[in-house]
Amino acid sequence: MITQTEKVLEEFVFWPTNTNHTIKGRICEIIGPEDRHGYTWTISHHYRPTKSAGIYYPSVITAGSFDEAKNHLFAYANGCSGIDLTLNAYY
Repeated sequence: MITQTEKVLEEFVFWPTNTNHTIKGRICEIIGPEDRHGYTWTISHHYRPTKSAGIYYPSVITAGSFDEAKNHLFAYANGCSGIDLTLNAYY
């Protein structure tokens, strides 16, 4: 049984400083079931904001509009640095 269906609207590739690889992010529209609607975003990697901090996972991955989802994605991606990038197993 499918619990949610999403349509990929846009995908982005980011090149963070101090790292040798890219990070990908995407924005999706939730198109089903009928009682669910809105937008979600996801990113290929998570990061540590400082060497002594734990991995920072985004607390909000849903939004009411495409622009809001894009703002959340870009804000999170801008925090990524070469300190410690961890692959997001759900991307």
